[in-house]
Amino acid sequence: MNERELQRPSLGELLRVFFHIGCISFGGAAGQIALMHRMLVDERKWIEERDFVSGLNFCTLLPGPEAQQLATYIGWRLHGLPGGTIAGMLFVRRNRVIRRVGRRRQQSHARQGEKGWRCRRCFPGHDETPVCCLGVCY
Repeated sequence: MNERELQRPSLGELLRVFFHIGCISFGGAAGQIALMHRMLVDERKWIEERDFVSGLNFCTLLPGPEAQQLATYIGWRLHGLPGGTIAGMLFVRRNRVIRRVGRRRQQSHARQGEKGWRCRRCFPGHDETPVCCLGVCY
């Protein structure tokens, strides 16, 4: 694939796509990386396969979460510092957004006289549980 075939997203589109990836990705780093590859390389054609694999290789050498680092790298390649910041932060912030939704739902149950036991059980403050339990709370 040459440079002319690649699509360059707007910053708003980058934000929407990485928020979407962050919210629907399951399976740890391997699942998130596979989802990013499918959406960004295969479907949207935002980045070349060679650049994706090079970024992934570099991220495996760094300590820390590979998927978040890869998202930051791709965002940086597409839009420089603002793109890297947006893409990297959405991997961290998505769980806070989902926990807030769950907390508000729990408060709504409490105001209506319900115990809200499902939401208290699902949102103990761990980053891994909110996405999995969101369906139980609604």
